[in-house]
Amino acid sequence: MATNTHYRIIGDIKVKNKASTNGISKGKKVDISYDKKETNFNDIAIIQRNQPLTSDAPYFVVEVLKCDPNAIISVGIASSDIDKHAGQYNNSLGYHNNTGRIYSSWKIHANTLGLKYGKGNTVAMYVTYFGEHLSTVLIFYDNFPIATRYHFESNKNWYLPTITFSGGSAIISVLWPDAVQQLPSIADISVSQWIRGPLSSYNAHTGYFENRAKVEDLPIQSPIPLSKSFCYFIVTQEELSPTDGKGASVGLATYSPLKPTPTCSLMKDYYTWFSKTRMKVGNSIGWGVFYDEHCRDDKAEQLCLVFVMFNRSIVDALFVLQPEGGFVPIVLLQPYATRVSIEKHDVLTTEEFDKLQGLYTQMFRPAMEIYRKDKDERFLSEKSFRKSEQVLLTIDDHLCRVSIPKTANSIHYIQFCQPLTYERRFFFV
Repeated sequence: MATNTHYRIIGDIKVKNKASTNGISKGKKVDISYDKKETNFNDIAIIQRNQPLTSDAPYFVVEVLKCDPNAIISVGIASSDIDKHAGQYNNSLGYHNNTGRIYSSWKIHANTLGLKYGKGNTVAMYVTYFGEHLSTVLIFYDNFPIATRYHFESNKNWYLPTITFSGGSAIISVLWPDAVQQLPSIADISVSQWIRGPLSSYNAHTGYFENRAKVEDLPIQSPIPLSKSFCYFIVTQEELSPTDGKGASVGLATYSPLKPTPTCSLMKDYYTWFSKTRMKVGNSIGWGVFYDEHCRDDKAEQLCLVFVMFNRSIVDALFVLQPEGGFVPIVLLQPYATRVSIEKHDVLTTEEFDKLQGLYTQMFRPAMEIYRKDKDERFLSEKSFRKSEQVLLTIDDHLCRVSIPKTANSIHYIQFCQPLTYERRFFFV
């Protein structure tokens, strides 16, 4: 392993245009080459910037200059003890060139997917929100947002920009976080640039998102969450099922599946709403979020009111527990509902605000009771477990971590001293 004040390097990696003693210059890219003479996919080479991503420097860019057909590159975020490809390691994130898959702590399932990349392509990682327990990441492909993911790491010192290699040779050019002169303006991303899969398209002439392949559940997702400044969105149904009038699904989603799986009934990965009456072409469904007037951080985990609009009128509302990072708008096109148009709205009318304020006041107390009851039922202490002496147990209000020292070579055990019940029938590891 080679180290200096700027990098942690493992394997056959060479850095050109090395930083001066004064550090990385603004706007200056660094060329990095991986040249393994014998192809070995089990031999992972790693380069990490020793300076973590922060709210002041949350973004870095990688351009692929050369990439052999059998080369594997993963661009992501990881801790300093990683010895696998980024994403295929606990609490790491990695975008792989050969498959286009984006791994978050080994998991690949999400509403948004990556594309394969190679010579001439540019990929970027942007931590859009640094939460207490997890953070949100927006991934770019050739300067366009392509996917969102959670980064499941609470220790911000471990948010190290990481690039891993294996297989054939590759050359990349990197703009590290401290060299970035200007961040992408994600708040101003137009609806036409919302994240969509390769089978969907946007018609600039009509303003419609289209599902010409007529596949099921084809997602269109906003790259940014609803917030105080992005109150709600409206989806107009431009085509419906001729048999029952069903349209595209419209709802709210998390950046990717949550870990661990939520136990509180107020928190879910996905919300949607369907009209009880037969819809007509031109009908619209919208979703929005309404926060407490004293809310200072609209992306923190908190109780908030989400509401549904049908034909631009508020028709339903629900108190939910918002996960860190907030909820992103999502639309699922269907084979029978292949066209929609989408609008962003930043401001509520006085009438809408007054109605939502009344609903918030009315529904807050019951929601808080559910939240407190769930928190009390999930309370854990050392007395909740039976374990062997050398097992280390760390408990917080989010989860508990179990570990053993590397030097403790024997059989260890831990047992949760509450039985599985009909109401709480599973546990997550």
